[in-house]
Amino acid sequence: MVDSHHLEVFLAVVDHGSASAAAEVLHYVQPNVSARIRQLEEALGAALFFRRSRGMVLTADGRRLVPYARRVVGTLRNVRELYGSAGLLDGHVSIGTTDAFAAVHLPEVIVAVRREHPHLGVSIDTRESHELVERVARYQLDAAFVETPVDHPELDAIPVRRDPLALVAAHARSDNSIRRDDEIIVFPRGCGYRAALERWFAIQGWTPARVHEFRGVDAILGCTAAGLGVTAVPRSILNDSRYPLREIGTDLPPAVSTAFWVTRRDAQNVPTVAALTRLAVEMASTDRGVAQTP
Repeated sequence: MVDSHHLEVFLAVVDHGSASAAAEVLHYVQPNVSARIRQLEEALGAALFFRRSRGMVLTADGRRLVPYARRVVGTLRNVRELYGSAGLLDGHVSIGTTDAFAAVHLPEVIVAVRREHPHLGVSIDTRESHELVERVARYQLDAAFVETPVDHPELDAIPVRRDPLALVAAHARSDNSIRRDDEIIVFPRGCGYRAALERWFAIQGWTPARVHEFRGVDAILGCTAAGLGVTAVPRSILNDSRYPLREIGTDLPPAVSTAFWVTRRDAQNVPTVAALTRLAVEMASTDRGVAQTP
């Protein structure tokens, strides 16, 4: 007989690649994980994994099971939270974010969650926007901050940050415009800051001479200050930066990066998701959140 615990163990092995890694995450001993997988395979009459010395790989039958298992486990988790909470939230919530949002705005989100729900565990997953959208849709994340518009029939997206951007160069740079031979220093694709920078180059009819990708805002600012290239960041970061930087390209069209809070529509009444959505909306309506721009 298949129950939700079998499916939870199955998904843990899928997500972490081995029985030992799944056991660590679930706080089980490894033989219990292996036994649950065998029981599930016997109940379904199908081999779900290839066992290899360095981990476990899904078979075709295993791959077919994954989306159904995620839907069942996600729905049951929502039910447990819906009927098991009162007042302060406990349990666990998984939030996705882009690297750019994590570097600039995530700390204030975590502070707000810790203040209002100190017993709620939070895990953070940083990926590109399109990956985060898919993980929310597949019940792998409870919610996510993304930096691209979302068009998905099962998801809601609330704009929570609008950041006016500045084109930034080393303070020692003498000219005030981007150049054909400029290199750019950016977060990976899916970042609104990068998209704005690439649009500024496109307005000139140019493509950047070279693209340098980093996942940390300090690396981007430090390399920009050293003269490696130019970048785009929220003006608030430039104003507070400890690096010798200055804004250039002030004759370019204004640019704004918008961040969205993404949740599943069928999770709107789940207490953890509802509470975090309320915090996200507060970010969009108070001066500690969205920078209100026309």
